[in-house]
Amino acid sequence: MDMEAAHRLDLTPLTRNAMMVGFDLIQWCMFNGPAVHNALHALMKLWDQKAIRAVHPTVAYPIAEMETAMRRMQRGAHVGKLILLPGPDARFKVLTRSSSFARLDDPDATYLIVGGLGGIGLALADWMIARGAQHILIVSRRAESHVEAEPLVERGRAQGCNVVVRNCDVAKKDQLVTLLAESARTMPPIRGVIQAAMALHDTILQHLTYEQWQSSIQPKVAGTLNLHYCLPNDLRFFVMLSSISGVVGLVSQANYAAGNNFQDALARHRAAQGLAAVAIDLPAVGDVGVVTNSEDSAMRARLERSVGSSSISIGRVLRLVEAAVVSPVRAHDINAAQLVVGIVAWDRITTGALPKRDRRFWTMRLGNTSGAAGAGAVGRSNNPDDVLKQDLAGASSGDGALSLVMGALVRKVATLFNLVEAEIDTSSGLSAVGVDSLVAVELRNWLSSVVQAKVTVFEILQTATMREFAKLVTERSALVI
Repeated sequence: MDMEAAHRLDLTPLTRNAMMVGFDLIQWCMFNGPAVHNALHALMKLWDQKAIRAVHPTVAYPIAEMETAMRRMQRGAHVGKLILLPGPDARFKVLTRSSSFARLDDPDATYLIVGGLGGIGLALADWMIARGAQHILIVSRRAESHVEAEPLVERGRAQGCNVVVRNCDVAKKDQLVTLLAESARTMPPIRGVIQAAMALHDTILQHLTYEQWQSSIQPKVAGTLNLHYCLPNDLRFFVMLSSISGVVGLVSQANYAAGNNFQDALARHRAAQGLAAVAIDLPAVGDVGVVTNSEDSAMRARLERSVGSSSISIGRVLRLVEAAVVSPVRAHDINAAQLVVGIVAWDRITTGALPKRDRRFWTMRLGNTSGAAGAGAVGRSNNPDDVLKQDLAGASSGDGALSLVMGALVRKVATLFNLVEAEIDTSSGLSAVGVDSLVAVELRNWLSSVVQAKVTVFEILQTATMREFAKLVTERSALVI
């Protein structure tokens, strides 16, 4: 039996002086190959002598009916072997597999973070260290005097990462050239960059001075352009943290929006040339950064109402950055080099918000989670999985999303085991309901495809209660903002 499935053994055979022994066949082959060879040789000799024969009966299924065969095997009521037969015209579901985690453990690479040690910059540095980076160069105009500089260097050293913090205004080309020449003498070549530099000088356009325009636009335009020209073309990634304000527009931020628009355009330009580039247009970040640190406690709510976007967590930002690092070249579709994040469903945008007053966004009504305006639920899919996707994307709170995931999980388990939903105890774990490693794989694939949450078979089987597991899935779902 499969020991990893953690099934309990029936000890009745021990009353007949039987002996049960567990061993790992793979390790046995590695460390005692001759014994395995002799056993296989003896087995084939018995086969030649017709002392043993193949397991029978055999029942064949087309590979397209794999689920039916697996269900039959799961029930444990079959005798013999179930065989899956592929065919030239067979059609079946597959789950694409991609590397979702960035690997930054190259000892001969330095990664550059531009934008200092504020909330987002510090989180990016810690994320790189966690992903195995061994050399990180962090720059901003006043990085060396930042209160977090020395603690970060110490954290990096403790984990085998050489973190170097330097003062540099990347908007000034001579300073950047000097910095790169210095780092080339003491550190490995720069292989990737995250441009997170920004400066806010908010005022309405009529009152905007030339100095305010320049001070806000320089980090985004001149700074990013200098990185584009001064860094090598073979970078593994070139990530720009742009802003949704460049897409939607925001009163009093014409300068900041222009700088972000430039980064979006540069991402397309680099992608068209086959170079690494992704611009991520972020909304307000709820737990770190400018909005969180602002003395204006109502800033976040005001931004969400006026821009029509919801704030996101730093964890979501890091997942977006990781996706940009894993898939850095978007030459197949230059539009994919710009990721717009945080615009909510049309019916969740408040009346008077910029998107509802700008005709460019009116087509969003066609994708409204409640159907097109004035059409009620017309056009809404009847497929439960599609409905779940739409409802999760439109969930207005974490508790609402958790309730949706919990209900969907209960329904899925009820379907798998032909149970009544009311019979399922959500205070117990999934394994107590009957989920084994085989069903866990199916649940994992369903959660990845529908809920867009990555979980492991171990987490499915070992999480203490279904409610705790639903909370884990909700936190990892890409649909929940």
